[in-house]
Formats: sequence, C-alpha cells, structure tokens
Amino acid sequence: MSDPYSQYKELLTRYGVKITTQRIIILHVIDEGTNQRLTAEIIGERAREHIPAIHQGTVYRTLETLRKHNIISETRFDDQAAEYELIGAHPHHHLICEKCRRRWEVADEIFTELREQTRLRYGFNIRADHLALTGICAECEKTQR
Repeated sequence: MSDPYSQYKELLTRYGVKITTQRIIILHVIDEGTNQRLTAEIIGERAREHIPAIHQGTVYRTLETLRKHNIISETRFDDQAAEYELIGAHPHHHLICEKCRRRWEVADEIFTELREQTRLRYGFNIRADHLALTGICAECEKTQR
C-alpha cells in the first residue's frame, strides 16, 4: 500500500526541512484546502482532526518554517488574518479589489518582463514567490462613476 503522505515527505526533503508528523499533516490540510481561504486558525482546526493534541503554537511555528523555506505562501489582506497556500510548481499571485474584496489569481508569467527589466536596468533580481496587488476592479469602477 502506498503512503498517502509521500508527496509531502518528498517536498520537505527537497527543501531540506526535517520531516515531522505535524509538518506533513499541515501540508496535507493546506493542499486539501486549495481554493479556500485558509487562516492559521482554520488550518489548526483541520489539523486537530488528524492530530487532536496539536497546539495552535505548533501550527504557527510550522507555518512560519514552511513559509521561510518557500513551500507555502502567506498573504495578508489589510487587517484580516493571514492566509496560506502551497506555492506548488506554478507560483501565482493575487489581484484584490479594495471595494468588493473579490480576488483573481494571476499567473507568475505576467511578471517575467518586470523581472527582466528590473534586472537589466538596476541589476536587481526580484524574488517574489507571492504578491497580493490591490486596486479597484472594473465592476466597482463602473459603480463609482
């Protein structure tokens, strides 16, 4: 029988992060929550379904470790709690409307030209695994007029 968590073990190994049960379960919870808004509190609740004794402090420390190793991204939307997701093989970013709070995912490729021009003009290499750009969406823009 195959190990249902082998992909998370491989991911941790690839990034040089020690494999622990807590890290595996938290990665599993985040992966299963794709397209959901996962805060540390929600991740903790779902992790406790697998490990009832896991403390919220452990969840926060694990999220920080995974974020520092670029395995997950942390996005803060104004005064709301941070949200987490796997970076995965295809990094992406978000556009967030300041009025209606809707979000759109933006492929990382859109920033290729910006990275290249910044490198050429300033000798600076942008390393942005996850960006959250705010503004006003077209629909809200129409209603403002």
